[in-house]
Amino acid sequence: MFAAWFRQFILDHKIKRMHLYKITGFHPNNVYWWLEGRNMPNAYSLMVLATALSKETGIARSALLEKMAEAILKDGPAASKKGKK
Repeated sequence: MFAAWFRQFILDHKIKRMHLYKITGFHPNNVYWWLEGRNMPNAYSLMVLATALSKETGIARSALLEKMAEAILKDGPAASKKGKK
């Protein structure tokens, strides 16, 4: 569910992927994997992402973190192990 939430959020706020890479400093592959649901961002990455998206959209970082947490919890614990060996 995080991937779906994240994709919809950047579409709704018209944030281009290239701009997202620039404002977060994340490697494009990391963002791609999050958007495709292959991997989940770690706690540090969530904080950086929420901070950047907050500055970009004007939505409070705490509200973004709450939405991110809800989406991640809907995925369940198995999702965090996806792609790990």
